[in-house]
Amino acid sequence: MQTVHLRNMPKESQKSKLFKLLQDNLLHSTIEICEKVYGGSHLGLSRVGARVYDLRQEGKIINGWKDKKNLTVYWYQLEPDYCCYSFKVFGTHTADCPIYNEMERTAKIIENQETRLTLWQEKSQERG
Repeated sequence: MQTVHLRNMPKESQKSKLFKLLQDNLLHSTIEICEKVYGGSHLGLSRVGARVYDLRQEGKIINGWKDKKNLTVYWYQLEPDYCCYSFKVFGTHTADCPIYNEMERTAKIIENQETRLTLWQEKSQERG
């Protein structure tokens, strides 16, 4: 029986991991990308923008923008194919469309983050 050592196995590239993550066509923040692509031990050191650039060089269309509330966070989304018939024809999503549902989910996440930030600021002012 032949022994296979993990160190001899080819390691999946960061670019490949990022592309797999983005293939769901949903929004992904740099925070999530760092956790899922680079792992929990990345110590805040990552080159997400460089990997996005690499994918764009291969012809992938990836939209990216800064978070309006936290300017250190970027959001990325692989340009989706037509996700639902309604979007293809009318330019609007239906309620059962995965992109529509993701937009709703993202709005709730952002609202939750804003609420937590406000509470934290209020507590800091009470202490200070």
